[in-house]
Amino acid sequence: MACDLVRQFINIAVGGMAFALGLSLAVKISLWFLWFVLIVFGISVAVGLLFQMHFIALVWSGEFSIYSSANRLLVSCQILLAAFGFLLLCLAVC
Repeated sequence: MACDLVRQFINIAVGGMAFALGLSLAVKISLWFLWFVLIVFGISVAVGLLFQMHFIALVWSGEFSIYSSANRLLVSCQILLAAFGFLLLCLAVC
């Protein structure tokens, strides 16, 4: 269940990256803003992949707990970065 939620945020972040690239072609936005949005979404994807690798390693060792601080930190960072990226996209559109 936790791994599926992380996958959804990875998909959302990749979709946000594609939307940002399409937006940069349709609307004149600054290059630094585009790169900033892409970096925020890219870090969100990277954190999600790190969580999945950490998740699989812990499941194989039999020590997985969704309430551990490392898992909560990784998932929280991924969700906050994806939300921040979409906030930036909303600012670019408005």
